[in-house]
Amino acid sequence: MTRTVAALLLLVGWAPTSAAPVPPRPKHLTEEMLVGRWDFTWGDSRGTLWVGADGEYAETLEGHGNVIYHGRWWLDRNELVMREWRFDPEHQTNWGPQTYRFELDLRDYPRFSSTTGVVRITMANRRQPGE
Repeated sequence: MTRTVAALLLLVGWAPTSAAPVPPRPKHLTEEMLVGRWDFTWGDSRGTLWVGADGEYAETLEGHGNVIYHGRWWLDRNELVMREWRFDPEHQTNWGPQTYRFELDLRDYPRFSSTTGVVRITMANRRQPGE
């Protein structure tokens, strides 16, 4: 009986816990962390942002008609740099380029929000290509 109780106590002590360990917060922003389709906000406007592994991106925003914002993106240290053009298919007009720089907060990864820049952006609910 004593051996049975001792064996059970040992097994309980070695039983796996139900909570998975939390991965460490990334120290640096990488390209791989950004590639995919995101729910996106630009100031008060909501939309969708597609970030390609080839350095291209496109975004659409609610309340902006059929305007397509598109361009090149790259990282400069922990800053996301977006060189953007705008195309309005309804009026057949183009605008740009305009360059924006955003320092992204890594504390809520895999969600991002800007801590610097001309306007606050957020990126959440990333879907990988093909999802």
